[in-house]
Parts: sequence; C-alpha cells; structure tokens
Amino acid sequence: MNRGSLRHPGPAVRTGFTLMELIVVMAAIVLLLAVAVPSFTAMIASQRRSLAQTQLQSAIVGARTLALQQFRGTDTAAVFTFEPNGRLTIVACVQVGSIPDVNDPALYGGLGMPDLSLIVERDVFVPEPSVQPVSLPGGWMLRGLVTDNDPNAQWFTNAPVGRSNWVFPETGFYDQLVQLDGDNRQTFMVRFEGGTGRVKFDVTEALVLLRRPSVAKRAGDEIALFDAEDPARFIRTRQADPLFMSLEPRPTEDRAYMLGNTSGDTVLAKPAWALALYRERDLAIALGLEGKTGVTGSLYPDLLSPKPDPGFDLAQASDWLETGDITGMTEFGAAAPGALLFAFNRADGSLVDLIEASQEASAP
Repeated sequence: MNRGSLRHPGPAVRTGFTLMELIVVMAAIVLLLAVAVPSFTAMIASQRRSLAQTQLQSAIVGARTLALQQFRGTDTAAVFTFEPNGRLTIVACVQVGSIPDVNDPALYGGLGMPDLSLIVERDVFVPEPSVQPVSLPGGWMLRGLVTDNDPNAQWFTNAPVGRSNWVFPETGFYDQLVQLDGDNRQTFMVRFEGGTGRVKFDVTEALVLLRRPSVAKRAGDEIALFDAEDPARFIRTRQADPLFMSLEPRPTEDRAYMLGNTSGDTVLAKPAWALALYRERDLAIALGLEGKTGVTGSLYPDLLSPKPDPGFDLAQASDWLETGDITGMTEFGAAAPGALLFAFNRADGSLVDLIEASQEASAP
C-alpha cells in the first residue's frame, strides 16, 4: 500500500508575550508617562496663563474702546468682579452721572439739620450691555494695586494703612437677601477718560451698579431699579428729579439705600494703578494655606462677609506677588514675582510690564 509521507510538526508558534516582556513594556510606558505628563501639564498651564493674559488685555481694550465712543465727561471703566465658586470677570461699565452719597444714612440729619460734611459726591457707573463681560480661566485671579488707604474711608477698611495694597475684588461676599449690606461690596477698576481713552488714576472711589439677584427687602424705587430694562436711563431720569437729588434727610436716605454705598445693588470701586495676574492656589500654597480655597474658590471662606482666611496676611501676599517671597526680604524686581505684574500706558491703556516700567522710571 502506497502511503503518503508523514509530516512532522515544526516548532510551536508563539501566541503571546512572556511575563518578562510585559514587565519591560509596562516599565517603558511608565517611563514615557513620567516624562510626558509633567511636560503636558506644563504646556496646559502655560496655555491657560497665556489665555488669562489675553483675556485681561481684551477686557481692557474693550473698556477703552467704549471710552473713545463717549463725550468728554462720560468716563468708562473695566470693573473687576468675583462671585464665590465662579470665575473672575471683568465688566465694561459707563458713567451715567453722580449722586450725593452718605456712608451712614442713619447719621445724616439725625439731629435735625443735615450735616453736609457727611455728603460724598460719587460717580455712578452701570454695565454697558453692548460689551460682553470677559472671564478669566478657572483659578486665575486679579488683584489691584491701590494707593495708601485712608483710615476714614469706607473702601477696603481692612487694608493696612501706610502702604499701597494689592486688593481683591470683594463683590460677591455679602448677604444677597438684604438690601443694606452693600458696604461689604468693594473692588477696583481701570478708569478711562471719555473721548480720549486716557487712563485716570487721580479720582476717588465710584459706585458701580451690579444688582443683587433678589427682590427681597426691596421697596419703591429699589424695585423699579431692579426691574428696569435700561438701568442707565432709569438713573439719569432720577438724577433729573430735584426731589430725588435733594440734600434733605429723607431723600438723601432713600437715595443712599437705592444707589449709595449702603445699597446691596452697588459696589464701591477705586482706580488701581497696577494689576497682578496670578493663580489663587499658588498664593494659598505660598502662604501655607493650601486646601483653604475649596469653600468659595478663593481665600475668602465666608459667603456673607469679605473676610479672608484667618491665616491670610495681606502684607505677605503682596510680597509674594511682587517678589515670589513672603518674607519681604527680597527687593522688588530682584527675583521672580509670584504673579504677572502690569502697569498701564496712560495714553492708550495698554498693559506694560510693571517691573520694567519701574526700573525705567527709576533709571537716571
């Protein structure tokens, strides 16, 4: 019988990896991740930093462009706001006039005759609806450098006297259900002269209408202002009313509760002459307060009051922003600052490096 030749099987075909090969591959992947992840994280951080700077510049340009469209005497401003657990937002506002204001309406005229020395003339600004507010990337914040604080002023009364201070936009830390908690709302602005667009530093604080989102505890004109589709027109109409603008105690008290510093619908804002752009988490780490920003997304843990964390030190925070060191032992400009520091070109409002501008100003 003719039989076919028998075929002998060859070597066994490998169908998988050995344990050693898997370990080598996994080790290679871990090594690549160890190299790539920090680089990728740094790239993302750099992009967000650049975006924050771009958004800031865009907001400043928008407010200045608005000023160029106004007549002389009608200023505009970039106003800095922050709502707890939100983002820092820059709102373009336009001046709609000024009102005689009193910091404490209960004291004005309390003895019969009104005390005119208590009157403070304050400009009033409202958001411009044609200019979209600009928000920074999450976690990025701004502080404004303001001149030495007046111990008798109502603006940032907790700021140390005798030095310039980097202050935070304290616009969202108040009781939104109470109309008379407005003196807790304070911030800073970049103000532009109407018609020319020049930056204005030498002016006092102003009132910015940022209406609280509740009708609770409102009455009369306060409700009408809240419901007004065009608040600028509403305010201008009231300013043309002699009774509304009267310096007598009752009209002055009503006006202060509706539009003054006492009102929960307004924020007291003062021009800043420099800005610090930084990450709130980085500042918290520098001050030894890491993990303290979870409640509101900032170092202000109380939703109803602008009180920073008990461990917060404004002088140390200012030193870190300027030099990257909280001890105050490093000269301004001699080390890497903890923030991007900007001054303004007064003529066109553009941002310039604060350190370079200071060095040029002090050069012989």
